[in-house]
Formats: sequence, structure tokens, C-alpha cells
Amino acid sequence: MQHSYEEAKRQANDPESRERYWQQYADLVDWHSPAQQTLVKENEYIYKWFKDAQLNMSYNCIDRHAKLTPDQPALIYESPVTQSNR
Repeated sequence: MQHSYEEAKRQANDPESRERYWQQYADLVDWHSPAQQTLVKENEYIYKWFKDAQLNMSYNCIDRHAKLTPDQPALIYESPVTQSNR
């Protein structure tokens, strides 16, 4: 699912393909409760993406990767103030 920048930009902005484009990337995220619809048009001016979905960004940023590679650090803390890292 790799796209050149120009191709990704075209698909993301094209009314015919943007919903499908963003859904394929949403499928890469672990959702607590996935959206029933990718895009909901509430009226002529208001659109909502993944309106009824729920996710935990902390889980997606750290925990799910820690499960895949339990022998590697999940989070590295570096402090320029104390010159320490752990």
C-alpha cells in the first residue's frame, strides 16, 4: 500500500476515492470500536470521519508495538535537563 506522494495526495483529495483511501489506512489502526461508516455527511457543509468509532491512541502508539516486540523497549525517556535516559 505504498503510494508516491503525488498519488497519495490525488487519492486523498479525489471525491471518488478518498473514502476508500482513508479506510485502508484506518484498517491499520487497532480500534476499540470501529466506525460503521468511514465518512458521514451530516449536511452540505459538515462531514465527519469515523464518527462513531473509538480508539486509544496511547495503545496504538506504544502498547501494540510492545506486544509485537516484547524484548525491545516500548518507550525511551531522554531528558536534556538531567542528561539522563532510560
